[in-house]
Amino acid sequence: MSKTVYHLTATDKTNAAAAFAAAGLKARFKMLNHGFRVVFVGDWQEAARILNTLGLLFANGSEFSAASQFQDIDPAHGEVCVRYKAM
Repeated sequence: MSKTVYHLTATDKTNAAAAFAAAGLKARFKMLNHGFRVVFVGDWQEAARILNTLGLLFANGSEFSAASQFQDIDPAHGEVCVRYKAM
């Protein structure tokens, strides 16, 4: 069973930054009271793959699979609210 985590550690942030950088995307995390906002520059499909791999889920608890899950989306950038689930 997984649990929702409300704080990312420095290691979590470093791993996420490395994964986004390795894919050629820029990204930053902002802490919210109900999860996190991820703002990225690059392809949403690659961002979705990275977020799923890192265990970050869409706000309703599902994995990322559609452009409609991202706000302010265009071919060059997007943002999304996520929740982090510890496995």
